[in-house]
Amino acid sequence: MLIVNKKFSGKGSKLINDFIRSFHNEFEKFILNYAKYSILDDELEHIFWFGEQQVKTAVTCVLCKLCKGYVMQEPAVYRKINTEKEENQLKNGRVDYWCRYGNKTKISILIEVKHHWINLNKNKQYVLYKEAQRRHMSAIEQIKNIKKDDYIIDNLYGAALTILPIFTRYDSPDEKLLLLNRNQLSEICKGIIGTAKSNACGGFLIPKKLQSIMTFYDENAEKDKYQSFPGVILVWTLYKFTKT
Repeated sequence: MLIVNKKFSGKGSKLINDFIRSFHNEFEKFILNYAKYSILDDELEHIFWFGEQQVKTAVTCVLCKLCKGYVMQEPAVYRKINTEKEENQLKNGRVDYWCRYGNKTKISILIEVKHHWINLNKNKQYVLYKEAQRRHMSAIEQIKNIKKDDYIIDNLYGAALTILPIFTRYDSPDEKLLLLNRNQLSEICKGIIGTAKSNACGGFLIPKKLQSIMTFYDENAEKDKYQSFPGVILVWTLYKFTKT
């Protein structure tokens, strides 16, 4: 499920849309496959529990498949920075990913990835945290400020991606598991799209067989708490940096 409210034109426009849809499909497969094998090995575990760097394992594997191995993690870039002394001064940095996608016609894509959370209560009302929005805006700025010349071969795109697993809290592990359906997930995406300058939003449901109410120890509250993860949302902001 993917909602896009920004259409591109010219060469490469079909490819960037194909890329986003294919990414969603493969990302879902990776996340669910990891959970399935965690159960076979010991007990349920989701790779997105562990944070941004860990969930990038899935991003790396998906990009490697979609781009047929023509992908690089953490390539060097120059970014424009504004100082009191001089505007658009360049500073060394890195971008999360660069990849080439397509067959006869190809596009290059620079990607920054962030990770945070969406809280869904038992009435199925969601909260998109301000920190999630802040991180997405940070990814946008990181993409927009890159000196693009080094990466323009033909069609160059930029993508800020924020991965937002959904979690639900419970009062006890014996409560009924909250499950979402596709329509409810779509409504969440419709509410999020446009937030923090995003122009594409999609997600997927986690099947009941890969869910359970998990117990975790909250150090701040100094007690056990309970939660489950009914789905994952992916928020994108896309740019075309070349004119064709």
